[in-house]
Amino acid sequence: MMRKPLFPVLLVFSASILAGCGAPSPGVSSVTVATAVDDDLEALRAYPVIELLGVGAVYAERLAQAGVTHTDHLKARTGTRSARERLARASGIPYGRLLPIAQAVELMRIKGIGVRQANLLQAVGVASVKELARRVPSNLHDRIGVANRISRPFVQRAPGVTTVTRWVTDAKALVSAGQGIGD
Repeated sequence: MMRKPLFPVLLVFSASILAGCGAPSPGVSSVTVATAVDDDLEALRAYPVIELLGVGAVYAERLAQAGVTHTDHLKARTGTRSARERLARASGIPYGRLLPIAQAVELMRIKGIGVRQANLLQAVGVASVKELARRVPSNLHDRIGVANRISRPFVQRAPGVTTVTRWVTDAKALVSAGQGIGD
């Protein structure tokens, strides 16, 4: 019986690195071995903006023309209302349409929430950090589990109640520090 590792790890080996260690050089420039990609590791990445719910090809192109191609750019350019208004003008996206996109990216400031988790939270009605802070973790956990089973799953493994509780706690801390996007 094959056991699942307790801490899934993404391992990337470069042939050039291995060649300097006396290891035989494979005939390719790099070899990638992925044992499992944990959702927490996934949450640390920057994503193309088109992967966010509400961003289709047209909005992705408009954002790219305004200099925003991935979620880290979007986080940097939507932290305040005036910054969101500037981006709305620069991209030609109405402010009312840009706000939920900015709120989804804001959710990604919480440890363990990447683009897939943010999309899942939006699917269950959690549109912002302020909304997440108001949720009851056990109820939210149940809704997330149901939503993740409908049609194509958002995430490989739905977060446990402990993770959802941490998300809600972290969201409350951000809101109490005055860091939640309102309007």
